[in-house]
This record gives sequence, C-alpha cells and structure tokens, in this order.
Amino acid sequence: MAESPTTAVYEVRPILYNAVNVAGIEVKEPLRIANIAVDIDPNPEKEKSVDEWLLGFVQSAFSSPTNNPDDYIPSQIIAEYFRHLGYDGIRYSSSLHEGGYNLTIYDVSKCEPVFSTDMRFEKMKISLRPAIGAENVDGRFQWIKDNVPMRWDRDTMKLVETGV
Repeated sequence: MAESPTTAVYEVRPILYNAVNVAGIEVKEPLRIANIAVDIDPNPEKEKSVDEWLLGFVQSAFSSPTNNPDDYIPSQIIAEYFRHLGYDGIRYSSSLHEGGYNLTIYDVSKCEPVFSTDMRFEKMKISLRPAIGAENVDGRFQWIKDNVPMRWDRDTMKLVETGV
C-alpha cells in the first residue's frame, strides 16, 4: 500500500499510456505501525550520523526495487521481527516517488477496499542523481530534476540549473 495514489502508481512502474487501477483502502481498526521512513540527503558532503546511515540501509532493504527474490530476505527478517514485537505493519519511504511513503500491513483483514478506479498514465518527469562512485562529467550537470539538468553549487549549497 501507499499513502497517496501518486506513490501507488509510481510503485507499479507503468509505461506511458498504460492503464493503472488505483484502489482506496479504509483501515477498520487502529494499527500500530513501525515507521522506518527517513529522508537521507544525497549530498555526500553533508555529515550523517551512524543511526541515519543504518536506518537508511534498513529502509533501502524495503524500498529498493529488485528482480532478485533473494534481495528481499533481509527485509523479510526485519518485518518478521517487527511483527514479533506486536506491530501491525511498517511505513517506509518510496524509492520511486520522492516524498512518497509505502506501507506493508501484515493482516490485510484489518483493512477494507472502499473504491477502485482505472487511471491512464500520461506524463512523466525524470529526476536523476549521480550513482554512488560515479564520476562527475566535468561538472556540466550532476542531477536532472523534473527534466531540468542541474548541478550542485558549492557556494550556495543548492541545486542550480546548468543552462545546458
């Protein structure tokens, strides 16, 4: 599940002009949710605590897309531990929709679908950042945010348009 229809659509990774069905879910009773959602600043120069790094790695085990089923083993172990502690589910950041959050609910009988609608995927904005260990291509651009080439301005410590 996702906290917003937009995040839910991102998670299914549709191709342009595909139809996507989005359902609304109503929670029938209060749920105890383990919130492991953290926002880690991708700027490598910003200092991060050990706890931030660790929680970031745990969260990435839940949110990083993969085609290898073995990659889900660590998140399954962590999820079972939270379930053992009495949690009803886990909340974590979406790796596909910036600012979006996903939920894993262990017992779906505590939730009920209340509506469903087909939607057509029509438009996409691309945002990219350098991969860890990637070389900078002479500083002309390091990010693409909402289809706009950007670079990190060290003087202002902000992303700025490159003018490319």
